[in-house]
Amino acid sequence: INAEYAQLLDDQDAFKWRLPTLFGLSPDDSEADQSLPGDSASADAAGVRSVLGSRSKSTHAVFDESCVRQAHEVEALPGMTPELVDAVSDLSVREWFGPYMNDRNRREACRLGVGPFLREWHGQLHDGRERAVFFSGHDTSIGPLLACLGAFERKWPKYAATVALEKLVDKSSGEQFVQLRSNGVPRVMQECAQQAPAGLPTLCPLPRFLEFTKDMVPTKEEFSHECKMKGKQQ
Repeated sequence: INAEYAQLLDDQDAFKWRLPTLFGLSPDDSEADQSLPGDSASADAAGVRSVLGSRSKSTHAVFDESCVRQAHEVEALPGMTPELVDAVSDLSVREWFGPYMNDRNRREACRLGVGPFLREWHGQLHDGRERAVFFSGHDTSIGPLLACLGAFERKWPKYAATVALEKLVDKSSGEQFVQLRSNGVPRVMQECAQQAPAGLPTLCPLPRFLEFTKDMVPTKEEFSHECKMKGKQQ
């Protein structure tokens, strides 16, 4: 287990002990008794655990449930405060998207997790004839994509989040650029920052975009081989 993952596990355990009843913990599990006050809170937490089932031991399950309750304006989970929702959100970001953000695993994670989708984008940017192409995915698709493109803000993607990659052409020079938008807002791709036109930091010259993403786009044969190698290592 690498240091980042070991620290994540410790932080997840520490969070659970801030809400022990919700996670089904008891004083027997630790020297500290930090149970939530009040029988009603305990009963509510037990009801939540019955709905979440075995996932009640997961901090991500609690984050997921909290997001659903916020979206539908339903009462928060017992003991949950805005501060704790932010804290468990950060744990989920690290758990799900951590490999795409650290130098140790980033290349492999981006190639195997995002590479096939980037191949689609490369094709469209090279010689795509369609004026617009639409894809649907999940929050767990958007986070890794933004991380691999150097535009992730370490926040879990919201419901109905969108990512757009625009191909722009300078009519006077013919130079082509790529611009990334997240929820409609232009974002700087860190690998392009030095090559962007003066005063237009979100524009990435097309050759530079293709260059820095090239290593993230394995061929079909490479993808199959690297997935098999990864499976053998596990």
